Amino acid sequence: MKRSRSNSSSESVSKQDDGHYQWRIGEIICEKYTVTGFLGDGTFGRVLEVKDTDGTKKAIKIIRSVERYVEAAKIEAEIIQKLNKSDPENNSHVVRLFEHFPLGSNYCLVFEKLGMSLYDVIKMNNYQGFRMTHVQKFAKQLLQTLDFLHTLGLTHTDLKPENILLVTDQFEWDEEKHAKYPVNYDIRVIDFGGSTFNDEHHSSIINTRQYRAPEVILELGWDSSSDMWSLACILVEIYTGELVFPTHKDSEHLAMMRKILGTIPSWMGRSSSRRFRKYFDRDYRLIFPDGAKESAIRNIKKLPKLEDLIRRRYDYFLDLIYDLFDYDPSRRPKAREALRYKFFFTDYERGYNGR
Repeated sequence: MKRSRSNSSSESVSKQDDGHYQWRIGEIICEKYTVTGFLGDGTFGRVLEVKDTDGTKKAIKIIRSVERYVEAAKIEAEIIQKLNKSDPENNSHVVRLFEHFPLGSNYCLVFEKLGMSLYDVIKMNNYQGFRMTHVQKFAKQLLQTLDFLHTLGLTHTDLKPENILLVTDQFEWDEEKHAKYPVNYDIRVIDFGGSTFNDEHHSSIINTRQYRAPEVILELGWDSSSDMWSLACILVEIYTGELVFPTHKDSEHLAMMRKILGTIPSWMGRSSSRRFRKYFDRDYRLIFPDGAKESAIRNIKKLPKLEDLIRRRYDYFLDLIYDLFDYDPSRRPKAREALRYKFFFTDYERGYNGR
């Protein structure tokens, strides 16, 4: 199915230059960073490649001169600095932030320069996923990140392949799969703008749509276990190359969950926000696709079950994913618990086959 991705819960704006910093090659920022290239534009700002006075390449994110974006960037910078300070050896795989400062009406965050996102690698390979040995390496690092964040009482809230970056952009050709894969599988997790500490206000809606847990959709409240659901979505996606839940609507999203993962517990329907009651019958069973468009019904009917998405010889991987996809947030494994699953003690480099 052709991928169609939605924005995160942040406000989406048109791709115009309003408030974007106007840059030029060779320009020197803050008397120490020489602009050497352009890395990309986003809703909140643009990212430039710069060279420090010692010759080190870095990435400088220049926030648009919009007050709420600048204030959000300052908060994100404070969070990342706290994370970096708590992990001086960088065992948590969190992006390193070197400094942040105002630049006129814009605001700058100076990061380590990284490579492509996992999403961009999948896209480069025509939406072909990674080998299981690669998925295993990424999964271990991501669980180490989540264990670190959750121990500090922080929920990321927007985990997705776009926010997981390789440390380098060196690739090698895989003749069998006709794809380019990284030489180095080390990653960094980025984008902590929506991250929330346990004692802070929790927005009712978090996550980019396709990585959103059922308790978030149904407005039942959420905690760090919502990150574990997002992780399950990511791991299946980087294995298959496709979104697990390719939708933009709550009703379809819930129906896709039911088709892929099985029946949604009645207690979730019973406890859901009033506006979602129409999706459930008197016994709080999901009633979609009643009244849905024929095209939506067809798309959902042809979705495979989870065990059909993942090849049978990867049963240990399936065990992990099933548990991460538990509808009950309290029953999903903690990150540290997940690292003890047999999946991480299996040698897929040697072509492991079966349990």
